[in-house]
Amino acid sequence: MSEIEIQTDGDLQKISQRKESLLKELDDLLLETYQMEPILIDEARLVTGEEGCVCNIDIERIENDQKTGLFDSEQVSSSTKEKISTLIDEVLEAIT
Repeated sequence: MSEIEIQTDGDLQKISQRKESLLKELDDLLLETYQMEPILIDEARLVTGEEGCVCNIDIERIENDQKTGLFDSEQVSSSTKEKISTLIDEVLEAIT
């Protein structure tokens, strides 16, 4: 096997591992919609507020008085993650 093939195989493995890591992160962020009525709910009408109830939680970072939704969750401290989790639990408890 040539040096180029070995390097390419290593790069492909890194890319594949990164892809799997990103897919796992996305899976952790999966939004689930539960339906309690036997009648089908039109998702578009649900999102626009014409029908049903949707709880949408956006977590944003504020830096230099500017909001940004793009941040690395690995850089968030454990105590902040715990506070966020507690607040989300309180919201879920209030709406259920």
